[in-house]
Amino acid sequence: MEPHELGHNRLATAARRAPMSRATRLGTWLCVSLIIGVPALVGLAVWATSPPAVVTTVVRADGTEERVQWRDHPGHAEWSTADALAAPPLDEAIATQESMVREMTDRLGSRFGMSWSSGPDPAQAESITFETENRWGGPSMLRGVNLPTWQSDAVPGTWAGKQEAMRIMSEVLVAHGWSEPYLDQERWPEDPEDLVEMYGGSRPEDQVLVAGGAEGPGSQWMFFSLQDMSLDADGTFAKRNEGAAAYGWEQNSINVSFGASGLLPSGDRAEFERRAAPFAGLPQPDALED
Repeated sequence: MEPHELGHNRLATAARRAPMSRATRLGTWLCVSLIIGVPALVGLAVWATSPPAVVTTVVRADGTEERVQWRDHPGHAEWSTADALAAPPLDEAIATQESMVREMTDRLGSRFGMSWSSGPDPAQAESITFETENRWGGPSMLRGVNLPTWQSDAVPGTWAGKQEAMRIMSEVLVAHGWSEPYLDQERWPEDPEDLVEMYGGSRPEDQVLVAGGAEGPGSQWMFFSLQDMSLDADGTFAKRNEGAAAYGWEQNSINVSFGASGLLPSGDRAEFERRAAPFAGLPQPDALED
């Protein structure tokens, strides 16, 4: 494990649970050529996969065929082109997220007397954006975002205090058009024994680690955790987090992390539309398996 990975025990679900809702398929085309042994119908189109390629064969009104390679699509298999274009531009979203972090940490710091710092993660310091794939075997023009994780030097010591901290986070999120925050165990239910292993208790009020998140416009996400080592009666979490603590991650702390799975830079909009044009109205195939 790399040193910068040690601090993510409390936010382990962030990467795999970033929201990727299936978009509504848009538009219509001429028609589809059915590949079940019947003659092609003029104006119908069908897509077929031949891993690793994903290809749609379009039969035009004049009878000519065109093969459209989905690896050339500039977007992402989880969203329609319209969804990608409707999302906030990359630079605007980053500015808003950074403003939300400041507002959230200022309010929490003022209310609970805690100080905040960015986590000791050199990988996040190198760049907060990164290239993505379109999930059809090619590169995407959409860029992912991982803002630095912020950590406090204290955590509310009561469940009522933790609830108030989450209420403050909720107020900031909703004011910026984001969803209400959720708890991971509400979004992804687990058996009680698994909750004890993962979080230190089956109920949030008994847990060493309370974790959750929220969803923003486009593919934006926010994840948070509240870790209270005073509830670690048998030392399980202290042992589990030895590496993270040695590396500089606070153990009694609120962690906040913002990012996005894929957003379009404002200067790339025209080029994105040009590259997406050949796919307009085609049924969007499922992503290739990882």
